[in-house]
Amino acid sequence: MKNNVTRLAGLVLTFAASAVAFSISTAKADPAIYQLDGDISEGIDLTAMSGYYADRMEGPSSANMTFAGPITVDSSVSASNPFQLMGRGYKITVSAAGSGFHTLPLRFQNADGVTKTSELAFDAGNEYGAATVDVGRGGKISFGYMNNGNVTLSGEEFAFHDGGKMVGYNLYFGKDNSPSLSVVDGAEIAANYTMRLGNQTKSIPSGVSAFLGMTNATVSTGATENRKLQLLFGVPKSQSGGCDVVLGEGAVLSSGAIELNGGGIANIVFDGGAFKSTSDADLSSVALFQAYGNSFGNAKQDATIVVQAANGNPIDVEINQDRRLASVRANSTKSLAVNLTGDGGFTKRGSGVLAFVCPKESSTQTPTCDYTGPTTVLAGGIVVSDETYKVGRGALAVSENAFLDLNGFDVEFSGATGDGIVTNGAAATSTLTLGYGGADGAFSVAVGERIHVVKTGAGTLTISGAALANACDLTVSAGTVAFAGDSTTFGTVTVAFGATLDAGAVEFSCSNLVKQPGSAVLLKPKATTLILR
Repeated sequence: MKNNVTRLAGLVLTFAASAVAFSISTAKADPAIYQLDGDISEGIDLTAMSGYYADRMEGPSSANMTFAGPITVDSSVSASNPFQLMGRGYKITVSAAGSGFHTLPLRFQNADGVTKTSELAFDAGNEYGAATVDVGRGGKISFGYMNNGNVTLSGEEFAFHDGGKMVGYNLYFGKDNSPSLSVVDGAEIAANYTMRLGNQTKSIPSGVSAFLGMTNATVSTGATENRKLQLLFGVPKSQSGGCDVVLGEGAVLSSGAIELNGGGIANIVFDGGAFKSTSDADLSSVALFQAYGNSFGNAKQDATIVVQAANGNPIDVEINQDRRLASVRANSTKSLAVNLTGDGGFTKRGSGVLAFVCPKESSTQTPTCDYTGPTTVLAGGIVVSDETYKVGRGALAVSENAFLDLNGFDVEFSGATGDGIVTNGAAATSTLTLGYGGADGAFSVAVGERIHVVKTGAGTLTISGAALANACDLTVSAGTVAFAGDSTTFGTVTVAFGATLDAGAVEFSCSNLVKQPGSAVLLKPKATTLILR
């Protein structure tokens, strides 16, 4: 904001007797801040009011009020020097679509000492054209009666912080330009239906990119099939600068789905935040991540969503009903994909079952799933549903009452731990390979029927917990498998050349032991008879 403007009142005192003349100036005084303490029906001109700031005002202090008509502010108000509206705990309803508030670069937060929420409610008009919006401490902006207004926010810079809020029915950020949203420190944006980030409306493309960065904050949309976060809506690939959504520490994005509706690339970066899609509505046919590539003019668009686990943080999703992980638009002849990557792994929360799938349909691009790090199932389940789009190769952890269903596919992990279970819902046998990467690992998770466990890599895989009671076949193809407790349930155990089975300190039996030449089998001496059943 601009520096304080002072008013000087000169006072000249003449003492004739001494023939000495001198002047004394009053102390400098700041202009007053205009206070909205009653309804304004015809607008207000702050520049015409002597003794008042013309780039700021205070909201009502005792009751809600209505503002109609234009507002005239200082010429210095701009995107870099927004108008300051300081709330004092009550609501200002802007009732005229033509009000200057609709185009005013704005900084809205409560004045010092005011703890309850102050609200600026736009009750008429469906476009907010200000270049910048900054909503901070105790400030809330809403659109439409009972927050049921559809609004296009055609500016470019939006900052929500220190508990600042924005709510409405459909919230469309950006109009033929490149919106950037920062939502941090307890702030919240809530679209009761759909939120768009980047919106192409011109028949001639103007070039649009978009950004959403979140830390310790919430962005939510409604959560039925059409209530989603739409990225680069109608933006052609050739003109798109791309879209980045960064979910930082403590960020929660709550939505029915994330959809790349235009062309180009959208990066969804999980850097400590989470994506929750937990509505009670039926979303069973709706994928969490959707690359749709809608048409611009008569041309369909290429579209790719990259879902990234960044800086050791997982792709963190929560569902309370059965869902698909990803999809591309049906019958598309364009290149469409949802790719999972990054070094932080994948975490599944919520009671729903997640189908790990990205159907290729007729897209010319094959989706990829090459993230590294652990795969963690904290609740519900994951079902492997795609040969080329499977869970990652790090450590698997399955919590109590949760499961991973291999569904007839083969998977590999460095180890598999937890109080849950790995199952196979298909008739064909699945291979669960452990020891990927060659380091030492642990195997304690229960394994169901029609699963063959294979140990690979140079490291030692230590079997303990529920895994000691597994009845599956076990092949030690490389490295060492060491039993940390008694086991009498395994089926056929095969120890390949150069590999070692170490059961030298426990009671161990299996239905059949195949010791290939060059392998080592260590059994407890003079204490256990190896039973070949």
